[in-house]
Amino acid sequence: MWLGLPEVMRGDIKTQADMAAVLGVGKDVISRWCRDEYVLQIADSAVKLFLGREVGNVMKALIEKANSGDVPAIRLFMDLIGETGKDSGTKVASEFEHKHVIRTT
Repeated sequence: MWLGLPEVMRGDIKTQADMAAVLGVGKDVISRWCRDEYVLQIADSAVKLFLGREVGNVMKALIEKANSGDVPAIRLFMDLIGETGKDSGTKVASEFEHKHVIRTT
């Protein structure tokens, strides 16, 4: 899983040499794993599983920002639920308007 994490999420293990030392293998083994399609697919799946657990927290934060009137958050939320660009009767207010979602119908 470490292979697929962004550097900022790797904790104390910053380099392939660090990972090799933790696992008790040579740096060449880590380098080989970084080129192995099967290992990379497993790492990618593990990262998606790990990050997927945060979706609820991220959505909660997005909703809180949208509810506070944050226009970019409102637009993103509306995009996510498929309400922008449709004749849904929902208008996203500009920053110079009321800073909230206005029902027009």
